[in-house]
Amino acid sequence: MKIKFYGTRGSLPAPLTIKELRKKISEVVKRALQEQPPKERAEEWIDNLPFHLKGTFGGNTTCCVVRCGKIILVIDLGSGIREFGDEILPQMFANKGSTLYFLMTHVHWDHTQGFPFFAPIFVSQKFLPNNKFIFFGGTAWQKTLEEVLKGQMDPPVFPVEWEKIVAEGPQMEFRPIFNGFSTKIKEDRDEILTRVRRLHHPNETYGWRIEYQEKIFAFATDTEPYADVVDPALLDIAQKADVLYLDCQYSHEQYFGKEGIARFGWGHGYDKWAGKVAKTAEVRHLVLGHHDPAATDEGIEKIAENTRKIFPNVSPAYDGLELTL
Repeated sequence: MKIKFYGTRGSLPAPLTIKELRKKISEVVKRALQEQPPKERAEEWIDNLPFHLKGTFGGNTTCCVVRCGKIILVIDLGSGIREFGDEILPQMFANKGSTLYFLMTHVHWDHTQGFPFFAPIFVSQKFLPNNKFIFFGGTAWQKTLEEVLKGQMDPPVFPVEWEKIVAEGPQMEFRPIFNGFSTKIKEDRDEILTRVRRLHHPNETYGWRIEYQEKIFAFATDTEPYADVVDPALLDIAQKADVLYLDCQYSHEQYFGKEGIARFGWGHGYDKWAGKVAKTAEVRHLVLGHHDPAATDEGIEKIAENTRKIFPNVSPAYDGLELTL
């Protein structure tokens, strides 16, 4: 099982600002002048810097791709999916198309806004006759998943109409999911089992559990505790997962309003709660995501540090992070 995160920011895209970039450069220059690393070891010296200085957690909204042998799963359609679309096009042309399975958590803007910029939907069936996209989405939304995606492309908000994509683009199939839904997906000799549970978030929102060759990946974005007890539905999909990706948009202080407005009821988690979930579910590796758009890279690292006080094996997700199980 190979996992790659293309978008880990929450609510809306948040690119690195000039002010933040200058701050990073300034700090790196100060350290370099102080430590004076030899030129031939510059790359090694940079590798040893804290992540918030040598990199960035990124600005794209939620999109995660899971490859299980020949099976390709795409979780959510945030702005990060644009990069994935550009990456997979050469493979699609080599094979005359690909089958992709889209597992939707919910349809808030930050989880669907990248779809109109997903390049493969614009390639004609004449060139990619084997392109088939299968979407799994909820049943209790005020609109179906197809209606939501179509709405993003209705004139005058987008130049290419949904009807043109349906007529000329990839084959598309929409399948309903519901709380407790489970299904097997099989491609040749590869087979995965998925299960979904409804989470604590405004509007219908689901977490996904993916099992493949005795490895488990759980994806639970856009959820919050509401109480001091770990949500049984969240625990169900996270139990003994090799990797749990969990919403951790806030610090404990932010969530409870000790640093301004309280975020209780907004649908997102915080550091101490995330650590408790991972510990209770006995997961191996906790990956924190859905970072607040206002959070700096240093602030995201601080949230991860707070979480490690409860559960040690924690990584804050960043755009481009790859994991292999």
